[in-house]
Amino acid sequence: QAQDMSRTFERIQRNFFEYTESSHSKRLVPIVWDLQMSIKQLDEWHVEHTSDLVDYIQNKADLFVKADGG
Repeated sequence: QAQDMSRTFERIQRNFFEYTESSHSKRLVPIVWDLQMSIKQLDEWHVEHTSDLVDYIQNKADLFVKADGG
């Protein structure tokens, strides 16, 4: 899931970059760059916290199996 979202964020960033490159609006460029940075930060946060959650669930599953005698 985290990797799928990360790919989606990367695709969005690529699209913004392409739109910015083809734009002749000097006012639009800094707005799009700020938006891209926000998306990048959101992507990093999402991957980190999803990984933490997966690790937590895996740890609980391991503890459950151990407690169950396995």
